[in-house]
Amino acid sequence: MSRQRGIVRTTYYGRLRPEQPAYTIATYYNRPGNGTNIHPHQDRTLTTREAARLQSFPDHYVFLGTEGAQRKQVGNAVPPLLGYAVGEKLAEPGGAGICVDFFSGAGGLSKGLELAGWRVAAAVEKDRHAVSTYAFNHPSTTTPDPTDPRALLRKVDLTSAEARASVLADIRTHLGNKKVDLVAGGPPCQGFSTAGWRSKTDTRNDLAIIFLDMVAALSPRLVCLENVEGLLNYRKGQVLIELQRTLAEMGYTTTPIPWRLTAEQYGVPQMRKRIFLVGQKGGPALSAPIPRFARCLGRREKRGPALLPDTLPYPTTVAEALSGLPPLAAVRYPQTGPRPVRPGFARWTSGALSVAEFLSGSAT
Repeated sequence: MSRQRGIVRTTYYGRLRPEQPAYTIATYYNRPGNGTNIHPHQDRTLTTREAARLQSFPDHYVFLGTEGAQRKQVGNAVPPLLGYAVGEKLAEPGGAGICVDFFSGAGGLSKGLELAGWRVAAAVEKDRHAVSTYAFNHPSTTTPDPTDPRALLRKVDLTSAEARASVLADIRTHLGNKKVDLVAGGPPCQGFSTAGWRSKTDTRNDLAIIFLDMVAALSPRLVCLENVEGLLNYRKGQVLIELQRTLAEMGYTTTPIPWRLTAEQYGVPQMRKRIFLVGQKGGPALSAPIPRFARCLGRREKRGPALLPDTLPYPTTVAEALSGLPPLAAVRYPQTGPRPVRPGFARWTSGALSVAEFLSGSAT
């Protein structure tokens, strides 16, 4: 059993496999001991641009701030291609509309939603470096104006009741007479009390509760809460049950189990698992987006059957993700393996293909 466990879990101090997607890109991709962060062909760890590609950020997306701040932004981001898959699915009930992105970070989810046709009318984040990155990459303004098509970007710590009231007032002013169709965000849920949203002793210092407050205040047609897979079992599942119960009381229908999405099945060159708790007001629960790529089994890939039919293409690989980037050290381990390097992903990140063209396989 320990031998099997070693095969599955020994990913620290690892070299990226060029013929597979990467393992999860975390905030310390500059350290070999914090994951599989060693370049597949060179004896070094990943750069921020390389990590950004593995997160499916296009090359024109610039990260600002200190080196550590940039790593935090990249590692904590929702991969834009995963956000695109979610946004495309959420657009199905009534077409893409107006959304607000709370806890927006560097803007990965916003970027994906925009690619799917959503207009991000407002974004809220407290980290100053992430706000700078968001402003650099998304047309935005800090002054609410209903005639301005840019996103209202606010640097705010939402744990303050006064700040929440100010943000809501500014969002309503910026929207004018328009209604929010979607409220999205990835609030940390670790502190969410099982006493929940209705607790009379609630001090409103929990970010998941605050997110629900914003949903209640804006009353969108759709709500999408993104989080790590561990939320499914956190506190024996009671936190998730309470979140779903609260959304139901607000009039939102959710699936019994949140969407469990594996990033490589949606074009991201990375085996990153995330859940999305999606609710629709006045309509049925929405099913998860259909995968476009097969699932990678990582170190177990040669030891078990594929989880999806062979009709789906193999996921974007590390070699494909890093294709075209200049070497920063001697290339000691050339690309070899059974899979040819398809040009589609690198052409999309460089701007030569649209996201739809890449996902359709028109450049494979």
